[in-house]
Amino acid sequence: YMVTLDRTAFFAEGGGQPSDTGRIIYAERAIAVTHVSEKHSIITHECDQELPVGGSVHGVIDYETRFRRMQNHSGEHIISGIAHSLYGCENVGFHMGTQDVTIDFDKELSEQQVREIERRANAVVWRNVEFTNIFPTADELEGIEFRSKKELTGQVRLVSIEGCDVCACCAPHVKRAGEIGIIKILFFIRYKGGVRLHVLCGADALEYLSATEDEASAVSRMLSVKHHEIAEGVQRIADELAAAKRKNAEMAGALIERCASGLTQTEGNVVIMGNSLDGGQMRALANRGAAISDGICAVFSAKEGGYAYVMSSAKTDMRAMSREINGALNGRGGGSPEMIQGSCSCTKREILDYFKVDEAVDPGI
Repeated sequence: YMVTLDRTAFFAEGGGQPSDTGRIIYAERAIAVTHVSEKHSIITHECDQELPVGGSVHGVIDYETRFRRMQNHSGEHIISGIAHSLYGCENVGFHMGTQDVTIDFDKELSEQQVREIERRANAVVWRNVEFTNIFPTADELEGIEFRSKKELTGQVRLVSIEGCDVCACCAPHVKRAGEIGIIKILFFIRYKGGVRLHVLCGADALEYLSATEDEASAVSRMLSVKHHEIAEGVQRIADELAAAKRKNAEMAGALIERCASGLTQTEGNVVIMGNSLDGGQMRALANRGAAISDGICAVFSAKEGGYAYVMSSAKTDMRAMSREINGALNGRGGGSPEMIQGSCSCTKREILDYFKVDEAVDPGI
């Protein structure tokens, strides 16, 4: 149900900020307001029940959500004002999402510059400066320097932050900067020739930092290190893992070489079947097997639902054989005349029967 009122305190979405939600109380009924919009200067409330025309109602805003958005939007003004005064950045995009707030500037900024903006923004909060709304006349507006993303017509509302910023904006803000509590720039990325900042302010920032601290505590316990030593602990684990991978690769290489060296000359086909061979290992075995076989060397590695395969031959056109092989083994794949690779869904017995071998070679991997 689309409801209009003669006056309302519900904010209709705009300026990058979502609309208020809440309730309309009528005759002891609480009617949910799920969205508020404005078109042609008419504010419309989307409600979940019908209301009688001409009735008197009482609106109740979900103020916790409103206040959190006020904190984030007010913090955005402070950040944008400082970025503009320090580095000449123009705010070309602002969006208040469910996870964080994004602010787009038209200039690239360094890590040091972003942290300086954050430091100064919080200093504004600590000074608890005042936010004021100004409604200048057209003549007065010509003499005021202010930020705006677009050309404006009609009555303009300016939001002024003492000693920090003046910006045209329609959204609700805090009365004083201290109500914001904290301004935290989470991270930033290059975006369309400039930067996009990901930001949280106030209660949302506190919840995020508390959750981050919980994660850090869990990691520090797993690593058996203090909070300030987490990076060192992770680096230690990474170094140990890299060393283990190198050792594993050496051992796997030795097993592959041992398997390849054990292959004997044959006039028929060779089938090699492993459990965790990677692509490079399969290709190496296929090439070694093809060199000592008059037929095909087919290498398989088990995977869910079947096998991955690599097959090679020095005397058989493998590309020409791929359709027959895939048809017999319920597979798919292809390649060159010398080698094909792909996957198949079949049993070990079906593989051995097709290639006419009694048993497969086990590479130990």
